[in-house]
Amino acid sequence: DDMPARLVNSQIDEWFSKVLGMNVRLVKMPLSTERKVDPKYAVNGESVSFADGMPYLLIGQKSLEDLNKKLEEPVPMNRFRPNIVFSGGEAFIEDSWRRIQIGELDLQVVKPCARCVMITVDQNTGIKAAEPLKTLASYRREGKKVLFGQNVVALSSGVIKVGDELEFFYGLYKYFDHFRINIWINPMAKISYVSCASELLHHSDGSLAHLVGSSVKSRRV
Repeated sequence: DDMPARLVNSQIDEWFSKVLGMNVRLVKMPLSTERKVDPKYAVNGESVSFADGMPYLLIGQKSLEDLNKKLEEPVPMNRFRPNIVFSGGEAFIEDSWRRIQIGELDLQVVKPCARCVMITVDQNTGIKAAEPLKTLASYRREGKKVLFGQNVVALSSGVIKVGDELEFFYGLYKYFDHFRINIWINPMAKISYVSCASELLHHSDGSLAHLVGSSVKSRRV
């Protein structure tokens, strides 16, 4: 996608360029720029910042543990760049959810996340390998897509934090099973959006969410 962006700081550009060995610039998305979620998956005309396509990615800890049992070398959760991770339940239970509630926030699961070769790159070394995509493809393939995690949109504004409980819906039916939530805001995830602690994410109701520390807060504008 092409969209207007705002430069952050020339000194930061120089630092990143030196470390990466190429000329790069760090940018952020101004409030005047709006990038819409694909209408095929949007619920209320949601917008997204510099993420791949959806504002939130949900993965269960058990799902990662299931994958790591099949790998010679286990991979960390941050390899998949989620921003909401929960513990409890069985592996891939998130595949069956349609709506969830975490604290004050209602969210809708809109589609599975199809994974690309980015998950084969070790963030610590920059080295690319066949795994974990090769193993995921052996049992998480649907058609030509390899699935891991669920893309989610927010239906309301609110605050979620580490330790919150999660309630979920199967279709129209609500189940009051509770899961502990971890909010992953790791460096790689922030860079994939804006690499800025004050990253702004548009909510469906016109509010703006920004990543701060280990929680996701929102404010109305």
